[in-house]
Amino acid sequence: MPPRRRSWKGKKMAEASKEGGINALPDELLQHILSLLSADEAVKTCVLSRRWRHLWKSTDVLRLAADTGSWKGSKRFKKFVNHLVLFRGSSPLREFDLEFSSCGEKDERGDDSGEDESDDDRGEDESDDDSDDESDEHSDDGESDDDSDEDEDSNPFQCVMMWVMYALICQVQVLKIHNFNERYIEIDGGMPLVSQHLTKIELSGIVLKECFLNFSSCPALKELYFTKNCCFHSVKKIFSQSMQCLRIFCCQFSECHRTLIYAPSLITLFLEGFWGRTPFLERMPSLVEASIRPHQDCNDWCSNTYAGNCEDEHCDGCHGMIDKIDNDSKCVLLGGLSEAKSLKLIAGPEIFIFRSDLRCCPMFSKLKSLLLNEWCLPSNFWALACILEHSPVLRKLTLQISKEAKSMMETEENDNPLWKRAAISEHLKVVKVHCKEVDEVVYKIGKWLSTLDIKVVVKRRNQSQKRLKTGLSMGLQV
Repeated sequence: MPPRRRSWKGKKMAEASKEGGINALPDELLQHILSLLSADEAVKTCVLSRRWRHLWKSTDVLRLAADTGSWKGSKRFKKFVNHLVLFRGSSPLREFDLEFSSCGEKDERGDDSGEDESDDDRGEDESDDDSDDESDEHSDDGESDDDSDEDEDSNPFQCVMMWVMYALICQVQVLKIHNFNERYIEIDGGMPLVSQHLTKIELSGIVLKECFLNFSSCPALKELYFTKNCCFHSVKKIFSQSMQCLRIFCCQFSECHRTLIYAPSLITLFLEGFWGRTPFLERMPSLVEASIRPHQDCNDWCSNTYAGNCEDEHCDGCHGMIDKIDNDSKCVLLGGLSEAKSLKLIAGPEIFIFRSDLRCCPMFSKLKSLLLNEWCLPSNFWALACILEHSPVLRKLTLQISKEAKSMMETEENDNPLWKRAAISEHLKVVKVHCKEVDEVVYKIGKWLSTLDIKVVVKRRNQSQKRLKTGLSMGLQV
């Protein structure tokens, strides 16, 4: 019986095993190794051998980093990426990672001359440059006569949306765009993202448009992250029926209107360090965990009243909005958070958004864990009592008390104690108070909670100090 003929792939592996070393590995493992490299490093491996010539094209991760250390300006980077997507084709992508660190800052300072000189030197030293490079050099020489063309070529973000569309064509699952420049990336709002495969998006340093944040054509999207200086000035609605995790950190919303967030399948929400107007949250029946912490520069603040809506027409916090959301519910945040099992609500002393919502407080029927800071203490614990009365299954309550709490309590005009016993959860037996020192504010908290048969445990941040006798005399556990 004649020996069985080896397939082309079998011959290829046999030749690789004879060579030994990394060449003995299968293509799938080599492609995984290449996926850990940046795109320019992965492309360079094509010169290693005939087997490596096209391996980089089939890697499922594309990492593109624009920095002046590697590219000496944005023109070279844009040219490389445009050629890369042309030669790579539509091979499927699992992750597309685009990062701008310092590329473009050099161009904006007028340092493109160094790039042009390096291009000229390269043309003299390398005789095998193709005609495309020569034509680019000649076009660079003529850019000084046209300022608009120069600004367009020096814009490092000119082709970002085109590259994003390429990633979607390649059925990308994870899309990451991080911009650490002072200059924002402006995303074209003329077209929403359309993908049946996209599951995760991470964005930073981007000016976002409303159309771009309509994810109704991305049914597989589960995670959405906005971090560090994303701008929502013109965004009136963030829409996704499939999204389960939303994180917005250190981003800017409009000062004139509220952005509406519609995500009925959301499980986890982190909205922290934002400024501008607090976004309006639609009902989230699947919500499990949420953390809300407005920045101190949030526009929902007022120094005239406790819960906002003062009579001063010049108060931007109460009367600065032009376009208000037409909704039957007056709750901006708490209405959408009412189904959560764990909540963290942190705000500065003059931020009134939580206290304003409590005027029509919803029932937190599933809430088991709650963390608050001193915003709930003024007006004789009115806000704290209101939340406790509307949280029938609450088991864990933590209060973070800072030095600002003392001044807030001292400026109260209403000294009438809250004698009425609040109908609170029977599961809440202990309240933890985190503070730097046990002072009269902590004493007042312990005294009021004792009327509700709740024990107070004080945890000081400077644990190395000895227990204060005053704290023990209050009947508190330190």
